[in-house]
Amino acid sequence: MKKVSIVVPVYNAEKTLKRCLASLINQSYENIEIVCVNDGSSDSSLKILNEYHDKDNRIVVIDNDKNRGCSYTKNRGIDNSTGEFICFVDSDDYVENNMIYELVKFQKKNNLDLVKCHYNNYEDGKLKNTILNYQEEKILNTKEDINEFKIKLFSGEIPGYLQLLLIKKSVLNNKRINEKITFLEDITFYLDLLSGKIKVGILNKRLYNYVNNKNGLTFSLSIEKIQNRIEGIIYFYERALLYSETSKQKQVILDRCTYLIVHSLFELYRVTKNNKNLIVKYMKDDNIKKILDNSKEDNLDKFSSIIIKEYKSKNIKKIWFWFNITNKYLRIKECLHL
Repeated sequence: MKKVSIVVPVYNAEKTLKRCLASLINQSYENIEIVCVNDGSSDSSLKILNEYHDKDNRIVVIDNDKNRGCSYTKNRGIDNSTGEFICFVDSDDYVENNMIYELVKFQKKNNLDLVKCHYNNYEDGKLKNTILNYQEEKILNTKEDINEFKIKLFSGEIPGYLQLLLIKKSVLNNKRINEKITFLEDITFYLDLLSGKIKVGILNKRLYNYVNNKNGLTFSLSIEKIQNRIEGIIYFYERALLYSETSKQKQVILDRCTYLIVHSLFELYRVTKNNKNLIVKYMKDDNIKKILDNSKEDNLDKFSSIIIKEYKSKNIKKIWFWFNITNKYLRIKECLHL
């Protein structure tokens, strides 16, 4: 029975942590260790972790000396794991009690390096599932299969959630999540895992429960968070191009990064209350220009397409017009709770 290490990064999760831990200690597959890394929580999260550790010695509690961020915390969990396989679970979420069993069974049957399952998506308590990306079980063991999978990852059609993966620890080697970025860091690490000779399996079962209770996301964003997001997009763009092998992959990467940059600049407009100088500064940044200058309007959503058209025409006033009218429309929707 192969040992599986479940890495759980924890930060101020007292409201959801017990549900998360209960779903892990009640796994039908028992040869697990639950590596919980507290990232300087200011609530009772650490107390809850220690209480559960006293009840179940499979729970390992690690306490960061201060808040160091999710990537550092996940990496510390990896470094302190002892299993042959690793998976990740966020402390906001919970899993089906047969998740580890199903993942390991599928891995063993097909001798896989990485197994991906599907998830249930809960938004504000309501189940909002999307169509499965792969309707049937699938083994990706050819270059063509992996390239198709990468395109789905690049485009966002397949979410780059590490939480959906069972990873053979030998595949990791010295690979770790980049601690300098806070946006798209998981999918960038995902691509690192796919960079070698690797056999991937898709298990068409919803075993992970992703819980999103973040209302009013735009207004919870800060200037710093949006700037960090833009840094993450630039880093993802550069890394993803390194791993792309076809012109189609390169175009999909460009399309996604253009979309993300445009919407990040719009969010910056909203949060800074129309700080045009800051936005123009980003538009003139060489790394961002490299993305926006090469974008194709026809491949984008309507909003991004309009903004890119005005950007390439150097019609900055029109960009402010569309930012302003879209902002007003969204504010009305938010006020009416639509």
